[in-house]
Amino acid sequence: HRGTFEHTGRVEGTVVGSSGDSWRGAITWDLDEAFGWEILNGDLDDAEFFVEFGQVRSIERVESGSRVTLRDGRTFLLTDSQDVDRGNRGVRVEGEDGERVVRWADFRELRIDT
Repeated sequence: HRGTFEHTGRVEGTVVGSSGDSWRGAITWDLDEAFGWEILNGDLDDAEFFVEFGQVRSIERVESGSRVTLRDGRTFLLTDSQDVDRGNRGVRVEGEDGERVVRWADFRELRIDT
């Protein structure tokens, strides 16, 4: 299903670390996806799952992958992809207080602005 392309600009949001600290700003997921038209992917049960970042409300790290909640409220557990598991290279946050990369091991959640 193709969205209406209303969220195609730069991804903005808040990253929460495992320590509880949070950082807000422009987001680059896995150090290479920064715009709403780019794709987050992973396995959902036995199928490959692809969704535009513009359709994502939040991504939460869980033991075996990530819990992804879409803007319409649906939630999926995605696994077996660099985008959603320990293969993730980190989440860059470019905010008012500078730029930081939150490593996957230190990442808890991304809340994307609406």
